[in-house]
Amino acid sequence: MPADALSQLVEKVHADIIVRTDAAEVKLDQKAAAAVAKTAPADSSVTIAVVKVKENADRLELELKIVTENGNVTDFKGGNATVTIKIPEGMKDKEVVCVYIDEDGNYVKMEGRKNADGTYTFKTGHFSIYAVMTAEEADKVIAEQEKAKIERIKAGVKATTIKASSSAKKGSITIKWKKSYGYKVDYFQVFRSTKKNSGYRTKAFYTTKKGTQKSYKNTKKLKKGTRYYYKVRGVRRINGKNVYTRYSNKVWRTAK
Repeated sequence: MPADALSQLVEKVHADIIVRTDAAEVKLDQKAAAAVAKTAPADSSVTIAVVKVKENADRLELELKIVTENGNVTDFKGGNATVTIKIPEGMKDKEVVCVYIDEDGNYVKMEGRKNADGTYTFKTGHFSIYAVMTAEEADKVIAEQEKAKIERIKAGVKATTIKASSSAKKGSITIKWKKSYGYKVDYFQVFRSTKKNSGYRTKAFYTTKKGTQKSYKNTKKLKKGTRYYYKVRGVRRINGKNVYTRYSNKVWRTAK
């Protein structure tokens, strides 16, 4: 399509733009069409491509592209495209859903509908790779994807390190800590002992209310002249279970 023709349609007609290919019908609303027209330089062309990436009994995978001389248009700036595709014969009698496949290969379910004429329609605010697939297959893939994601988070939390420091004033010892970047925690536990390598107990001496707290001022149960050792770890709740970071280095101060 000539870019000039698209711009004139956007400016003068104020109507949706409908493009039909062998693989799908694509309807751009006014905002989406305007976003495309703005990207394409004058005296150039705009290409709308619907490419079949994969097709079998459980899935029809499509790459949707709008190509201009200034590159692909992937974001419609608040506009939408309505895409209608023909459902493969093997899926016509099954429950089907549409998923968006992001750059990392993650599947995200989208709203859509199965039509009486054997087609499927969904709406999107950007172009990328989409798949119309059986609901059973989509649920299976998403469940496996979520399980893998949780395992990555668990491993990341367990590998998280904490650097602790301490200071003392009359009647108090303050512990500060800094967590390595990458994985958040829900709260921190501070453990205390009068011995460097034992006596910390399994129950934390102090627990923060949030995972953003970075210090604790110990003012209770201090005996002047006694050396106290501290270590800190973070805790992340995942599916109802605690996952722990590494313990911090041990720090100590003598109560004044």
